[in-house]
Amino acid sequence: MRFFGMLCRKQPHSFIALFAALSFMSACKLVPLEAPGGPGLPIGSSPTDPNLAQPAPTQNQSCSPLSSQNPLLAISIEIKNSTHDVVVGLEQDSLDQMLTAKSGCSVPKVQLALVDGSHNLVSTSDSKPTLIVPWKDYQGPSLDVQFLANDLSKSSFVSVCLKSVVSIADESSWYCLAKAVPAPSTVVPKVVSGLNGTFDSNCISNNAFDACVVHKNPVAQNKAALSPSLRPTSDLRSLQTYGVKIAGLDNSGFLQNSSFRIIPTAGARIQKTAAGNWKHSFSNCSTTPCTSDPNRSLGQLMAFYYLNEQSRIFTERAGVFYAANRNIIVDSYDSTVVNNAYWDRASIVMGVSNISGSSGELALSAEIYLHELGHANAQYASNNAIYGTDPNSTSGGTYCRTQAGCIGAINEGLADYHAAMVFSDNTKSGETFFNTPSGLTLGSGIPRDVNANPSLSAAAIFNLLSNGNRGEIHNLGVLYGAIWWEVRKAAANPLEVDKLFSNHLMSLTSSDTFLTVLTKIKAEDAANFGGKYSAAFETQYVNRGLK
Repeated sequence: MRFFGMLCRKQPHSFIALFAALSFMSACKLVPLEAPGGPGLPIGSSPTDPNLAQPAPTQNQSCSPLSSQNPLLAISIEIKNSTHDVVVGLEQDSLDQMLTAKSGCSVPKVQLALVDGSHNLVSTSDSKPTLIVPWKDYQGPSLDVQFLANDLSKSSFVSVCLKSVVSIADESSWYCLAKAVPAPSTVVPKVVSGLNGTFDSNCISNNAFDACVVHKNPVAQNKAALSPSLRPTSDLRSLQTYGVKIAGLDNSGFLQNSSFRIIPTAGARIQKTAAGNWKHSFSNCSTTPCTSDPNRSLGQLMAFYYLNEQSRIFTERAGVFYAANRNIIVDSYDSTVVNNAYWDRASIVMGVSNISGSSGELALSAEIYLHELGHANAQYASNNAIYGTDPNSTSGGTYCRTQAGCIGAINEGLADYHAAMVFSDNTKSGETFFNTPSGLTLGSGIPRDVNANPSLSAAAIFNLLSNGNRGEIHNLGVLYGAIWWEVRKAAANPLEVDKLFSNHLMSLTSSDTFLTVLTKIKAEDAANFGGKYSAAFETQYVNRGLK
């Protein structure tokens, strides 16, 4: 998940990192706190104090209080070393919605505070009570929010509090947004983070980065269509601003390790530049107009970086990534594959797009090959069982026979979920492919987006195409991905849902339908989480006409 919150300053001591994934309880509402620097913050006598659910009047505040209908989805807290530096991360889209559309007003600035288990103010942003973060003016996907906290080792929980201010002069309206789940008595190293890149307009000259890539895909980062659409000669210098580390390489000198080998059909495999880094440009713009890079270097870089990040993030969240260390060949550029990319049960192949006049390479769209690697992960998790004989589909597995689905649709939906785990702040697909920030939209305006179909019915998506084309697996897969994502969004601990999702991959077979998989999900839930998510899945199935 992509969080607001980056690195604390380094300390000379050894450290333990703990990212505790938090979410806001459905009953959580705003609670006023004393101004920063006071002797204590009246959060309540205990973490379960019913007074926490009662918002109080505020001063100089025209916004409507937040309610249980608009909780922030997730927070991360990282506690580092003996000085207890703390990093708080906030999920981008959730915070944006919370502060603007769902609070009934435009809130241009926010400030954060941290409260310990004794209900005392531990610190405010950057240890400066008057620091104001200019939220609405910030254009990046990540925001540094650092706390230099007091000793937290005696705290059984912490709470994150936020102050919304219409003007800097408004210093009076602190609110506690959520309580952390109780911390373990013994801190166990558990890193749960998002992508490790950072936006930097000076990425090319910043030696802190090994490479400068595009975040997700060019149109998604640009937040607008490219004009003209992506071409081999496009000038992407203004978008190659996502600074990353290229880690985990073997000693070959190429972009490869025990998990992935980037080997394009067209062009040479790239190596480090003469400067000793991986800062390859998409095209050569030393002259006008720009000329194309015959090696498609940026596509190779993005494929290696994002696929390894997917493996890392999935492992951190779910405990295991079944496709890791499988020596998967990734063909980052095959110009003979038009408007397509695929997993062929041994390698990932990325083609090119010719839609809307584009001739862009799909390797610049990270969500596409993360989707393909999702297929690989399911294959290895199920020990190839998903690729047996399928009695529930027709035309070689292209169409499910009924709206109850088939393994092909399940496979497509779970692959969408894999990509969304990495780009949880923007779960759309195909923005650059179709040269629109809205991404791929199916017939009848149904988006290919796990986060945008909370009430999509099985009948509607099954019958999207007429006659013999009904039940097309990519279309029907949108339903399966959306079911999982809605359960995840509603969960108090999304990490558990990710773990449940990972576990259920092992039980999949080629004869599964949505209905048979529900039985397996509930059994896995009962065995590992006391059945706490089974009712949510049942509700999803009933509401979508699957039961």
